Amino acid sequence: MKVPTGRKMSADPSADGRRVSRKSPKSVFRSLAMDLNVKLLQSPEGANHLIIITGGIVDAEGLTKIFRQVAETIERLFNCQVLIDFEKANLRLETAATDQLVNELGPDLRLGNVKIALVSPTETAGHEQFKALSDALITQDLTTAVFDNTKEAVGWLVGTV
Repeated sequence: MKVPTGRKMSADPSADGRRVSRKSPKSVFRSLAMDLNVKLLQSPEGANHLIIITGGIVDAEGLTKIFRQVAETIERLFNCQVLIDFEKANLRLETAATDQLVNELGPDLRLGNVKIALVSPTETAGHEQFKALSDALITQDLTTAVFDNTKEAVGWLVGTV
């Protein structure tokens, strides 16, 4: 029997000569790990409210995606109140990475009149990371705060708290 040329035979019984990607499935999982729902509400009076609800693992790439969405909305509308709900999410980000990310995106977030409420229940793992994120946003002259629940955050955004 003649072995076809151009194909290398392998002792591995699962190898059949086809090219197999050597990419780690982790990178695919990481990009699928974060759920993101975005809703823009505009009132007849001209108030703009951007609501972002996240779930799963939020890493640097995910946080960048969230804040790019905020920046794009601000660029179009200028005046916007933003609620980012991390209630069902786990932030996986080192403080140094948070600072770097916010320093890179800060100028884009300052383009308009924006107020950002971050919601993360205190029992959520990593609640301190959300406080560090808020502190980093504040250093960029952004009005932001961390809340334990959505009701308090909404009250703060609309000025009833």
